[in-house]
Amino acid sequence: MDRQIFTGQTFETMAAAMYEDRATIRRRVRTKATDGGNLVADEILASDIPIRIKPSSAQEKEIAGATEASTAYTVRMPAWQETVPLVLDSKCFLDIAARDGGVEAQTLSVVAPLPSTGSMLDAVAVRQT
Repeated sequence: MDRQIFTGQTFETMAAAMYEDRATIRRRVRTKATDGGNLVADEILASDIPIRIKPSSAQEKEIAGATEASTAYTVRMPAWQETVPLVLDSKCFLDIAARDGGVEAQTLSVVAPLPSTGSMLDAVAVRQT
């Protein structure tokens, strides 16, 4: 077994034990319909990925009398799921499952992946309201 895959699988096992949140990584893809128009669909890249979410920053602004808020998070997850490397870019969304203790499900939009170590992925993601 390749050393990078082994290291990635080891971190995946550790993350599953340490991180209480789980996410599905999906990406919006556009394809051409038979009539020449565009079809937009979601492609699931990976599911049940253990993740850790930490708030990074928050901001509010008022536009035409409505308040728009956004919160940025730093998200950490394993770089591998079994023997498959995870793909994460600015076109991805993280659907985070609800969990016990009153934590609701949420969706974060990936803004930018951060440099990877090979065994874990870090990214900046936002939630807008």
